[in-house]
Amino acid sequence: MLKLKQDHSELVVLSVLAAGPSYGYAISKDIAARSDGHFKLTASGMYPLLTKLEKNGLVTTSWEEVKASGSDPESNGRRRKWYTLSDKGQRHLTKRIELHRQLQSILDGFVHGSMGEQDSITGWLDVLTSMLPLSEPQRSQVRDEIEDHLRSRVDDLLITGMSEHEAVRVAVGELGETAELAQLITSAHQRTTPRRRIMNTALIITAIAGMSIGGYSLTNNGSGNNSNNTNHGLIAGAGAGGIASVAAAEDESSDFEVHSFEVKNKSMKEVLTSIASTFDRTVEISWDVQRSDLGAMLNMHYGNFIGEYNFTQAIDAFKSIFREEIRGYKLTITDDAILYQSYDEFQKAKIINMIYATPSWIGGTSERQNYAESLEELLKVKHDLSYASIRVVDQAIIVAAPPEIHTELGKLAAELDAIIQQRREQQSIEWRAEEQRMKQRAEQREAEFQIAVDQLQHELDAARNELLVIKQKVRVVENKVQSARNVFRGHQSDEKQQAVRDVDLVSQHAMLDELNLELDEAQERYTYLRNALLSSQYAQLFDVLE
Repeated sequence: MLKLKQDHSELVVLSVLAAGPSYGYAISKDIAARSDGHFKLTASGMYPLLTKLEKNGLVTTSWEEVKASGSDPESNGRRRKWYTLSDKGQRHLTKRIELHRQLQSILDGFVHGSMGEQDSITGWLDVLTSMLPLSEPQRSQVRDEIEDHLRSRVDDLLITGMSEHEAVRVAVGELGETAELAQLITSAHQRTTPRRRIMNTALIITAIAGMSIGGYSLTNNGSGNNSNNTNHGLIAGAGAGGIASVAAAEDESSDFEVHSFEVKNKSMKEVLTSIASTFDRTVEISWDVQRSDLGAMLNMHYGNFIGEYNFTQAIDAFKSIFREEIRGYKLTITDDAILYQSYDEFQKAKIINMIYATPSWIGGTSERQNYAESLEELLKVKHDLSYASIRVVDQAIIVAAPPEIHTELGKLAAELDAIIQQRREQQSIEWRAEEQRMKQRAEQREAEFQIAVDQLQHELDAARNELLVIKQKVRVVENKVQSARNVFRGHQSDEKQQAVRDVDLVSQHAMLDELNLELDEAQERYTYLRNALLSSQYAQLFDVLE
């Protein structure tokens, strides 16, 4: 059995409706009958196509109530939607048939070798440009760009040893289905500015042909490695000899298109497959699911899936109908697949490993461990940490967790750091204020100390002067005593004179004793003040050194 491509499916369905109004199941049966069973259009492909044709005004619709034979006349029957080819659809079909015949004639020329290189390429370009709903200057611009590519590609193939006929066949074949190529070019012209139209056309042609230049493939983002399927936003990978998937930034995703579903009493797997095929995806069943009850559940649980949905709505409706939360499965969506997996696999697939530096304000290992444990306790308040791990390694914290945990962890760490930083700044302000107070007290003490030292110095100077005066008096008295003694030894005198001299000598001795006593007191006071001053000066010196 041959699989109909979308371009062919449209032509076939319109041809069936040209014979008269019909409904979905009858159209499918008619296609199989007319093709002797070679072609089959399933419901998942039929109804989205009919919706598209209705939306484009190529068919009109009406509803009919159908009752089974022998049923209660008062009961309600089931509704059947009929499709009728519109006048616009008839004109479109006529044009498509003519283009198909032209293209078939050209392809026959390739196959049988009845056309030369010039006629083959020219004829194919005539068909392609006639399918473009563009102005004549735009068509001419596109034609020149594609023809230049084809001629260059043929020359490249001729160098490899191909015959001219084979080179033309391969070059045209690399561009894939003519109608699909026309749609891509039309989209590029309608959604871009005039300055970018020529460039977009060239990019589309290059992407479709899978052409490599100088060892770098434009369909591979210049990596030169055909195994790399990463799509970097401009051009996705092109299939060998088939149509490429061109993803210009401004293209609208087919996921937003609304499709009709009428899937009744089908298993979860069949419903999910219908959604996937409608939106050009495959269904992938994880290994974990295949080995568990979740795999059996796919074929055991049945339900109805009816309505009109875009892709997101269809997935949400599937989850609701087949109760995702209760049954414990998860759907992961990619550009080309719907992955059916267990909750455990879903959570583990989300885990991201990240390394965080511990804050600078944390000291030793125990403090870092306490910090990590505190974060973990805070996270437990809002999140299930069954799929998260937080470990301290040296001066780093290693976290393996889903993205939402990392997001929350970042918020907590930032808030905690902000609080600590605010506290440290407040402490710094308080420390600076205390330092200022201590400095003022030190300056005050130093001023008071200096006053005391100055006073001490003044008293010491006074004591020194007093000591000097007393010493001078002592010397004067000592000289007088000595003179009196000398006179007493050198002269003989009467008793009366001798008595006077004795009294005077005794008086001088008494004065000398008194002066010596004052001298001792002055000397002691001077020594005390000098030592006190020296001690104060030493203390000041030590304060400076400290």
